[in-house]
Amino acid sequence: MDRRSAMPLPEGTVTLLFSDIEGSTRLLHEIGDLYGQVLADHHRLLREVWDTHGGVEVDTEGDAFFVALGDARAAVKAAIAAQEALAAHRWPHGGELRVRMGIHTGTPRIRDGTYWGIDVHYAARLCSAAHGGQVLLSATTRALADDVPADDLGENAVKDFPSARRLYHLVVAGRTSREFPPPRTPDATRTNLPSVTSSLVGRERELEEVCAQLTGGVRLLTLTGVGGTGKTRLALAVGSALLDSFADGVFLVALASVGEERLVPLAVARAIGGAVEDDLDPEQGIIRYLGTRELLLIVDNVEHLLGSAPLLARLVEAAPGLHVLATSQTPLRVRGEVLMPLESLEIPAAGEEDPEALASVASVALFAQRARLADPRFALEAANAAAVAELCRRLDGLPLALELAAARVRMGGPRQLLAALERGMDALGTGARDVPDRQRGLRAALDWTVSLLGEAERALFAGLGVFAEAWTLEQVERMFGDELDVWEASAALHDFSLIRTRGDGRFTMAETVRSYAQDLLEQQGRANERRAQHALLLAREAEAIHDEIMLDMGLVARTIDLLREFLAALEWTAAADPALHCRLVAALGVPFYFASRLSVLADEILALSEDSAGVADDAWPRLLHGRLLVLHTRGDWGASGEVAAAAAAASGRLGDHPGQALGLVLGAHMLAFVDSEESVVRAAEWLREANALTGVGTDPRLEHILEFEGALNLLTRRSLDEAEAILTAIMAQPARTDFGALFAQSLWADCAFLRGRYHDAIERYAEMLRRLGGTQLDNQLLQVYGVATALAGLGRDREALEMLAAARGVAEREGGMDLRDDVLPEGAEALRAARLRLGEGAAEAAGRGPALDLAALVSWALSLADPATAPAS
Repeated sequence: MDRRSAMPLPEGTVTLLFSDIEGSTRLLHEIGDLYGQVLADHHRLLREVWDTHGGVEVDTEGDAFFVALGDARAAVKAAIAAQEALAAHRWPHGGELRVRMGIHTGTPRIRDGTYWGIDVHYAARLCSAAHGGQVLLSATTRALADDVPADDLGENAVKDFPSARRLYHLVVAGRTSREFPPPRTPDATRTNLPSVTSSLVGRERELEEVCAQLTGGVRLLTLTGVGGTGKTRLALAVGSALLDSFADGVFLVALASVGEERLVPLAVARAIGGAVEDDLDPEQGIIRYLGTRELLLIVDNVEHLLGSAPLLARLVEAAPGLHVLATSQTPLRVRGEVLMPLESLEIPAAGEEDPEALASVASVALFAQRARLADPRFALEAANAAAVAELCRRLDGLPLALELAAARVRMGGPRQLLAALERGMDALGTGARDVPDRQRGLRAALDWTVSLLGEAERALFAGLGVFAEAWTLEQVERMFGDELDVWEASAALHDFSLIRTRGDGRFTMAETVRSYAQDLLEQQGRANERRAQHALLLAREAEAIHDEIMLDMGLVARTIDLLREFLAALEWTAAADPALHCRLVAALGVPFYFASRLSVLADEILALSEDSAGVADDAWPRLLHGRLLVLHTRGDWGASGEVAAAAAAASGRLGDHPGQALGLVLGAHMLAFVDSEESVVRAAEWLREANALTGVGTDPRLEHILEFEGALNLLTRRSLDEAEAILTAIMAQPARTDFGALFAQSLWADCAFLRGRYHDAIERYAEMLRRLGGTQLDNQLLQVYGVATALAGLGRDREALEMLAAARGVAEREGGMDLRDDVLPEGAEALRAARLRLGEGAAEAAGRGPALDLAALVSWALSLADPATAPAS
């Protein structure tokens, strides 16, 4: 505080002048360190004026002055001079400085070196009611200074004063009251925001971010998102939060009921209360009205009037104090626009059922809060937590869907709601009666969105409903490219938030939106056609993966990514297209084996492969590959080798030499599990035959696999030095992606076991488990088997038998391979010795194992490779 008291305060009739900088806090944020210089210039200029006109500085605080003058005319002339000096000055930040003033003449009392009384409060209230660059006069001051131009503003309510008072606008530099908004008095409306009865739940972060953007320099921000994400609700919350941040208030322009773009300017004018003269272009009238105002305009539901978007950009450009927050299902695409896509609320992690943990998840918090409004008895508790979590996941965290579901919780609880959802989104009902029709239910919201699409976009949107989870643009191009411009149509659907990116190069849609797309596809009468296209696309994908997966094990991840699509195609073709179904089953045997899903198709593969009749020639070798893997997992190793030979012969008849070579490789691999000299010799013959096939030498990946299988054959001969030399060379090539490159580590561990180096074997099997990373069930089980046999070799018999029993339990429950003792002949001997040493305790040890699941089993095996946790042998 800086009080200048060198001059005595005038007594008797005194004119009191208050001034301050409008929007000073915002200006400080905008110009930073320059604000100190601006404030210094402001103080210097005004003090020069006060001194010139005989003003006494009563008090100064921050950017505010309280000045007293003994003459009303001198006070008014001082105000005019001050505004002219401020306007003429070149400010350090390159902009203008808007200072407001209020002047009142009265007889204030003096106490302790300052004025007090009702006249002081009235002068201060006049300053607060003025706008930047404006001077308001009381009726008393105006009467005493009647030689200056002033506009009569009529009777106005003044804050904290019981009766209305007449105010006057002092005309400075020709600026009349028409160039300023109405005084900031209780009669002046600062907002038309509707009263919102429900609290904002789950959007606290977004609320804070939008507020920060709009007060931090962003002047046109658009909230985008599919219908039902809560754009309007968030925008209203932002408006309420920022009401005190904009001097002239916050106003809502609701465009939902506006049907033509030409009517948008009138809707804006009505919302802000600005009169548009008959002979004036509405846009120019709005610009003139907004020109000196500082306000936030919330423009809701712009998506059906996108042609009016440039108007908003022009208003922002023409009115320096205007900020716009728009909501739209698609970007406005105008200059200066900042986008904030509004995603669905966070959903619970799979398997999460703890009520306390769920309560902090945004979608659950919203559902629970709204459910309590519908039924005060509702509580999130252990009995319903799993159902609530699944409900939130099924509804993708979409706020509108969650609120609709919560409104029905009293009819039967979360479990009944889940069952009702099987009938489709209409089970959620239509919501409150006092909202616009397009917001009454999820279907109504989506009806509105889809009505804004062109014919091509609607066709693509409906067609995408056949995807069970996600797709790439390349896949969609193959399905729809002959009918429409896939890239343009996809861009439109993305703009309208009907589809969204996943961050992995694929697109997806919310399950509720997918359900709507599927209904739309049925209405169009093209459901079977589109599902056939989808199934054919997936059959070709499966065949490509089958033919390459052993050459590039990265395709295991691709198989897992497509799993839901494959299953959907299998389900539809099983009933609608038997030939295409057979083609899919044949192609998916090998990929599903590596993706730990072979049990899904095992019985069907065996049935279809009993007879080649009805199976296409090019599908037959693939089907046999699937058959040999099923037989392998069920322990029929010798028969699986014979099937591989038959598959190789079938590929040979088709002239498919790479396929023939892979068949021979698979056969040789299966024979490695058969403990006989004849099998070892036969496997070597098949590998030599594969090496001699035309074209094998031109594909280094095939050569790599044959190299690996040669090492396996040497290992079965117990030529360990030669086998380890090849395996070490393979592991020294980290860029390789073939089957052999991945599993060389496993054979290297077998070598350590066969040499009796059991600690090394455990460490190598554990490293192989790490490389598998939780994929390929059978190969995980093989590594655990290796650890168990190595434990037996170390004499840790009880652990060995418990681990083997646990692995067999997992295999039985999850459809994994038959883990016979003789997977490795020496392993069978080690296990036999362990049982003999334990005697009766062997059965007890085996009985404790099966309770573990795969994750716990693998974690146990990995812990044994850590010297800090492994007990001494």
